Amino acid sequence: MSNSNILKIPKTLETICRCWAEAENALQYDIRNYCPDIYEEDITQIFYLNFAKTLKIASINHEIEQSFLKDLKSSFTNIRTTKLNETANGLVADLTLHKSKHTEGITGGDFGFMITRPQIAFKNSELVPDYYNRGILCQAKLKAASGKWGDFTKSQEKILPKRLSYLGLLLYSYNDSKRHNLDTFKWLLGDKTSLSILKEGLKKDDLPNCIDSAKLIKGIGTATIGTDDNNIVHEIISPKGSPSLVLNIHWPDKDINDPKSSVKVYSKQKVKPIATARVYCN
Repeated sequence: MSNSNILKIPKTLETICRCWAEAENALQYDIRNYCPDIYEEDITQIFYLNFAKTLKIASINHEIEQSFLKDLKSSFTNIRTTKLNETANGLVADLTLHKSKHTEGITGGDFGFMITRPQIAFKNSELVPDYYNRGILCQAKLKAASGKWGDFTKSQEKILPKRLSYLGLLLYSYNDSKRHNLDTFKWLLGDKTSLSILKEGLKKDDLPNCIDSAKLIKGIGTATIGTDDNNIVHEIISPKGSPSLVLNIHWPDKDINDPKSSVKVYSKQKVKPIATARVYCN
């Protein structure tokens, strides 16, 4: 799908980014006070728990729903606010961590990160709701006390060149000798580069093109980072039986294809209904 056709949800993504940042801060606190010098698998697990918690709190407080309502108002200026309220009603964000055997030798990565987010198009005088999936393949690397990032395995060197357009290196590092203080996450994307350049940058610890997690989330959410290729998403990034982190921004327990979910949408200027929209509300 062209990113020009994707519903813009900047306010929703900003709320997600804030939840992520709060989770990173909580992770840093936990490591500093309770479990210094832990490995990347444990870092990922503790972060997941904290991120799931911040998303749940934001959902319970209707922050996801209200952020999405602001996005709807920006995109559908002629639709009455009461109807946009019904469309946004009940939207939440949650996190799923699929765990399994180590599959690095198959996918080339440690885990996949996928975002499922609302997609609402205006077609034939109707608002048509759907979901949009996009993600990246992640390879986590923890800088050793020696200052080295570590090499790619022979299997990765064979597989990853085919995956560079949707590959992200998740870089963990401590900034003190006792390894109590974890740095904020950094991401090094594989698109527009080669595996040899990535290897050289890690070897020399020269990584000028890293981005933070907020830029990564916004990039995936706006279709400028990662891939939405259905085969890649479901066979490499988030296949059954492989580890993956799935961020769902959704209406729980609602079927978008259920005719009972439709509501009439009115313009701000007219009293008569101008369209019928399928949304996640009763």
